[in-house]
Amino acid sequence: MITIGSGDGVRPWSGSRSPYEPFEVDHYADMLVVRPDGDVTILEDAAGNELNRW
Repeated sequence: MITIGSGDGVRPWSGSRSPYEPFEVDHYADMLVVRPDGDVTILEDAAGNELNRW
């Protein structure tokens, strides 16, 4: 996963609890939840092929 935040400002990753974390991960017994916090997020497979962009 690639996340692109704003290059300026005090909180480049405005959605994170910590200002310099490009994503947050929560884990549960039966799932893993990843919350990207960038202006642009790109999801890739293991070979580097782009699967989704938002």
